[in-house]
Amino acid sequence: MALLADAVALRLDLTVNVRNAIHHAALFHDIGMLGIARKSLFTPWEHLSETERNLILGHPDIGKELLKSMPWYEETAAIVAAHHEHWDGSGFPLHLGKESIPLEARIITVCDAFDEMTHKPQDATQHFSKEEALAHIKKQRGGFFDPRIVDLFINTYLSQAGLENSSLPSEVAISLSQLRSGMCLTQDLCNSLGKPLLTKGTILQEAVILRLLAMRDQFGVAEPIFVTADPRM
Repeated sequence: MALLADAVALRLDLTVNVRNAIHHAALFHDIGMLGIARKSLFTPWEHLSETERNLILGHPDIGKELLKSMPWYEETAAIVAAHHEHWDGSGFPLHLGKESIPLEARIITVCDAFDEMTHKPQDATQHFSKEEALAHIKKQRGGFFDPRIVDLFINTYLSQAGLENSSLPSEVAISLSQLRSGMCLTQDLCNSLGKPLLTKGTILQEAVILRLLAMRDQFGVAEPIFVTADPRM
């Protein structure tokens, strides 16, 4: 799971410190589960006792407190606290939604869901193939999961598996710093406030890319950016 989270984070224009926090959150996101009996984790929700349910619902906060006790994991603790929040506000423990959920936690949420579905133990009541897990992730795009992170995750996973042409034949999600002359936007490119800067179908030229880079610090540029794949990449 950490490898997938690392790969997704690399496609965003994040600092090394933020990427490190995401990596550590991927490793320790369920540290708050340590006191929960294994059988409870794979028992259908409706069959759990109220005590067992409360322990599971409380594990993000428990994990946060455990990590906060180590100052070097302060940023990681904030990610762990929010890794079960959902884009539509249906998650826990605080029912945060959309941009109020830290970006780092939104990445972990998608990667964790895929990893959990595809690595269930033999005695679990339900199993998912990788294809079924990807279909579930796509289905919850805009529901449980941030739509942009879903697109980025799927593109990253298919790229790692060498399957880009099977589902996303031409579109890739990349960071601003990865733009190259000749790429074509497949979605409108907006600033951080949602105002369009360039429209879908624009062929990027070097001068335009340089202007976008110059604008990034002043106005912000929404990432990832969706373009047709450059055959040289």
